[in-house]
Amino acid sequence: MIRTAECTGLILAGGKSSRMGQNKAFLPLEGKSLLQWQTEKLCQLGVKEILISSPEMTPIPNTRIIQDVYRDCGPVSGLHAGLSAASCRYCLVIGVDLPLVPESVLRALCSTHESGVTILSHIGREEPLLGVYDSALAPVMEEMIRQKVYKVREIKRWIPVRHWHYTGPKEVLCNCNCPADLERARRYLAAAKEGANL
Repeated sequence: MIRTAECTGLILAGGKSSRMGQNKAFLPLEGKSLLQWQTEKLCQLGVKEILISSPEMTPIPNTRIIQDVYRDCGPVSGLHAGLSAASCRYCLVIGVDLPLVPESVLRALCSTHESGVTILSHIGREEPLLGVYDSALAPVMEEMIRQKVYKVREIKRWIPVRHWHYTGPKEVLCNCNCPADLERARRYLAAAKEGANL
């Protein structure tokens, strides 16, 4: 069990956003960019530092931009770069396109983590870009890249992966990969706000 204050926050924002048609990190949702949603969340959690893995990003306050060592290798390369650069023993990892994930979920992942990798799962589906990774696993990521294994979930071939089973509303796991996904996130937030005002 660890605390969020013991973690480096790592936002993976290096995707090509091909289905969205523009950089997802800067898309607006309720008056804030998806990147702002994640950086503010990590700040609230009190992580020690915030790293943003992105090849095309300018620095923003309270964060540090990390460039991939290995380009065009998918999120594994972002994880490798982030874990290598982290000053903390643990990395709390979240994709920039998961803006609705609440702080409580991130805290729960940290409280579950013991060593290695702990990721969220929901109804049998794994979310490998939502979890806690030991920073010492950077060489494992590098070996995956050298062997041309670019899917993060394949890390279980090298190291045991623990799961934290999420049982809340599936809408907060909305992965904003295309305009329709972003619109669903907007509708969910609007409905949640309306419900709170009843």
